Amino acid sequence: MSDNQTLIRALNSKLMEKEIFGVVADIKNLSALFESISFTYISRSENVEADRLAKTVLRNPSSSFTLMLSELGHL
Repeated sequence: MSDNQTLIRALNSKLMEKEIFGVVADIKNLSALFESISFTYISRSENVEADRLAKTVLRNPSSSFTLMLSELGHL
């Protein structure tokens, strides 16, 4: 899920947006490793918690695994 409609549209079609070509290519290469995968748009207002978690990890990448576990209730 993503709150970026342009990204989801590019992932679900054969059209390539030149501004995000590298990101889309990376996602498509990684997604080929999965047996089944889908890409879905979700409105930003419904994506607040995921956005907060992603920004926290980007600010402090070394704590990402610990943060992920604590967010999932495993710590």
